[in-house]
Amino acid sequence: MVSTVHTCPVLLSVLLLVCLVPGPTDGAWRDFTKQAKKTFDRAVEISKTSYQKVKTTTTHLIDKAKDATLGERCNARWVKYNVKGLKRALEDSLCGQHVAAAQVLHGLASFKRTFGDKKTHQGQPLAFHFYGGHGTGKTYLARLVMDHLYRKGEWSKYVHVFTAEKDFPDRKIDVIYTHEIRSLLQKLAADCPHRLFVFDDFDKMGKVVEDGVLPLLRNTHVFSRSIFVFVSSSGQDKMESVLAKTAKLHSSRISITASDLLAVDHGDGALPAASCSADRVCDASVGGGLFPESFTRVPFLPMERQHVKCCLAVMAQQLDCSVGRKTLSTDEVEFVEGNGLEIAAGGCKKLTKVLARLCV
Repeated sequence: MVSTVHTCPVLLSVLLLVCLVPGPTDGAWRDFTKQAKKTFDRAVEISKTSYQKVKTTTTHLIDKAKDATLGERCNARWVKYNVKGLKRALEDSLCGQHVAAAQVLHGLASFKRTFGDKKTHQGQPLAFHFYGGHGTGKTYLARLVMDHLYRKGEWSKYVHVFTAEKDFPDRKIDVIYTHEIRSLLQKLAADCPHRLFVFDDFDKMGKVVEDGVLPLLRNTHVFSRSIFVFVSSSGQDKMESVLAKTAKLHSSRISITASDLLAVDHGDGALPAASCSADRVCDASVGGGLFPESFTRVPFLPMERQHVKCCLAVMAQQLDCSVGRKTLSTDEVEFVEGNGLEIAAGGCKKLTKVLARLCV
């Protein structure tokens, strides 16, 4: 329809000119036909572009109507897996955690490639363990993952965050919690497999994670497209030792690799010793291997002074706070010195209060 509307007037003009031009010479005729062909080609190009614009606009309006009627749905329009966008966000705003960023990006990219055909995909779920001291960016990175995997980010109905204090407060009824969480996760994944489950401070959840959640990671049917993130505040001391060794060798922090940090874990275990509830959980090669092969350890390095300054700048920008650089001081942050290092006690955890006061 659009193509006809744009093309017909041009064709009619060409025909009229052919009929009305009285006996042109060969040279004039050749020039005329060349110009007519250019005009015609241009008209066709315009018609195609216009048609595509109308089609795109129509599709967009239809999608908006569906969104308004049906809300968030389990499809590629709502679950986007924008790994490239996540990479840019990490480069711009995750301070001092190059190892954690690389581990997460590699894990997500590999996981996305395993999807294959919807009907035949029987891959394993992706499981991350975020570990490191307080205020090192674990929660922030988890939120960035949510924002780049789902259109609605952390508010998506496919994102589920569990905390020990809120969801499993009473250790006396762990057996009940275990049964409930197992049933809930299976029900959610059966409805939509593209789920993100976050267990914050999971090392404080007793047997709930060990008996109720970890066995589900072997379910390659229901949870094949699900992502699990286990967060704990363990491993800070061991990573400080790696930092101290690096400083002693006069090497830069950026030279530290995932292998350097994973080597100081509990042997070859999947989790640092501080967050193990049993030996079989600590070591993926023991006790039947509770963690799937796609399990990815994500260590977060302690925060030094320059990283706290980075946090302040990033947070000020996100809050649209026009504070001068001189005002952004780390004086209110407690630092612990030792082994040639200056480590922020609590990392960037308390900076929100500092900025809230400065941005008024």
